[in-house]
Amino acid sequence: MKYPAEQDFIQVVLPDDGSFLKIKETLRRIGMGSYKTKELTATCNILQKKGLYYIVHFKEMLLLDGKEPDITPEDNKRRNTIAYLLSEWGLLNIVDPRLVEDRFSNSKEGGFRVIPYKEFKNWTAISLYDIGAANHD
Repeated sequence: MKYPAEQDFIQVVLPDDGSFLKIKETLRRIGMGSYKTKELTATCNILQKKGLYYIVHFKEMLLLDGKEPDITPEDNKRRNTIAYLLSEWGLLNIVDPRLVEDRFSNSKEGGFRVIPYKEFKNWTAISLYDIGAANHD
């Protein structure tokens, strides 16, 4: 099994100690969702490994668990776009910006939604991967 940097995960640097939790909460509000059902499936996670931080697609986390998910080019572009947005919002710095050059021009093109914090209480959050959970079947 390869480590995240070898998988071309998006390595990031956090600007301060409170950034990890801000990013984790923000990522809960970014994903595939429906305004009709008010359900949102988170697309990405923030991974801390050996003191380094990465923005990863949930399918990449399954890969680390030894599963064989079907990771599409669109999944990678979606992850790249989300990492780029987090950087634009000042929540993190991307170590190698070239890794996010292949991205969608916006969330609409990428097919994902960004739910504002104030509205998120009206949504049902769905996570297809919870870091630290014992079993990811």
